[in-house]
Amino acid sequence: MKDNSKLATITIIGVIIITAIWIVSPYILKSVYPNDVQNIAELFNPVSSLFGGLAFLGVIVTILLQRQELIAQRKELELTRDVHKESVEILDKNTSLQLQSNLIQSFNLLIQHKKNEITTLKKNLTHQNRTQIGQLENEIDTLSTKLENLTKNLEKHV
Repeated sequence: MKDNSKLATITIIGVIIITAIWIVSPYILKSVYPNDVQNIAELFNPVSSLFGGLAFLGVIVTILLQRQELIAQRKELELTRDVHKESVEILDKNTSLQLQSNLIQSFNLLIQHKKNEITTLKKNLTHQNRTQIGQLENEIDTLSTKLENLTKNLEKHV
């Protein structure tokens, strides 16, 4: 907003200066050539000078506007790059959490399967089955410990 008011001020001052030169130039020409009729045509040259000056001012204003737009575009690109970087970091974190969640779910399924095996073996209880039950219970304890560690690790990241 500050740049726009500065640009407007420059434009207004430029138009005033060019218009002042245009208005004053016929009087200067009359004072330089007071009796010369052939030079009366030169009184119209200030009109072309006015349009030439305004065109030059227009070029300057256009350059200043383009400069402002390039600065704004550069800021926008920096913001976009920062947001993209944050998105990638969040995506990486989510992927890691999803993998851990899938691993926990797999452990839960495996534990449930082992518990089902124990239930089946208890129904057909023999000495050999008791040994197998002990082994399965040890496997469940090991899996439960790993599951607790994964759960704690997952909770740290959430």
